Amino acid sequence: APQNRAAWFGADVGRVLLELAQEHYRAPDHMLLHKFWRDLLHVMDRGVVFSHVADHVHFLRRNALDAKFKRRASLFRTLAEHERFVALNVPHDVRADEVDADAVLGAFGRRHFLVALLLDEVNRELDGPVPPRGKAIDTLRELVERHDHDERFLADPNHASAAGGGAGATLRTHLANLYFPLLAIVANKAELVVDKLTRGERLHLHKCVLFVLKNCSRQLFADWFFVQPQRMQEGLLAALEAAVDVFRRDMERTLEAEERDRWTTVCLVIDEVVYMLAATLVEELSREGNRLFGALWAVVRALFANGTPRFVPHLYATVHVLVSTYRAPLLHHGGDNNAYGEQLVHEL
Repeated sequence: APQNRAAWFGADVGRVLLELAQEHYRAPDHMLLHKFWRDLLHVMDRGVVFSHVADHVHFLRRNALDAKFKRRASLFRTLAEHERFVALNVPHDVRADEVDADAVLGAFGRRHFLVALLLDEVNRELDGPVPPRGKAIDTLRELVERHDHDERFLADPNHASAAGGGAGATLRTHLANLYFPLLAIVANKAELVVDKLTRGERLHLHKCVLFVLKNCSRQLFADWFFVQPQRMQEGLLAALEAAVDVFRRDMERTLEAEERDRWTTVCLVIDEVVYMLAATLVEELSREGNRLFGALWAVVRALFANGTPRFVPHLYATVHVLVSTYRAPLLHHGGDNNAYGEQLVHEL
């Protein structure tokens, strides 16, 4: 083999592979091509392989050959089988200024390509019909759950979030940061996420969102959230309010202890985010006529549905911050002919 392996895997070989994919996309043979690209990542420059993978994904989408997302789902699952899938997305230092819901393949994609390619596909399919949309969300969920249970990324169980836990928590932080643009995507399309997705789609998407929120760098979250326009901030809070309800309904439907624990964990993660925002965005949340406080308060009201002993002390700590810091906003009208303060008394 030549020293520069890219020399014999150039435009001609890429063109042939795309022709093979076009000829055999209906047959099981397409799986061989997916495995070939996965294995090629062991011996070739990843940039060369990435370019051909991107061409294949665009080919499937442009030619409507993958209307139900099955072929792309197979491709991403096969690539994720690479034992160094996460490392292939290095560098791990995700920056807030490269997170853009409208251009996932832009600055973020140039540095973290494979994850960006999947997130871009999910972002596109969210606006589409149910079959491909559900398949795209489910593919993302499968990859996130695979990472979540990978022993290489397990954090210290004595720590609830990525704020501690040693090397394991640090790795999980890097991993969650790679999927951080999902928060921007959900915030940007909050109305669709809350009102248009099926129950199963919402549940699977929110599982991914909660994985990111639980484990991502708090500094990255703050750097991103605090510079977002209010529409995006309100959108993320609306999605979090919906997440509490989705997991509560799932828990009530199964009545299993495991689902109750999952719901409580969800509430703990979201409560941590609310506490951080309430303690930090004092000027923004106190501004008269600002709808952001109402969006934050809606999340708190949703959290009151969880009365478990494990969660209640955390919720009351957040309520204490709200009462001691935001007395003026609490007296403002909060809908249902009640002020926020009256709603708080009712919940208590």
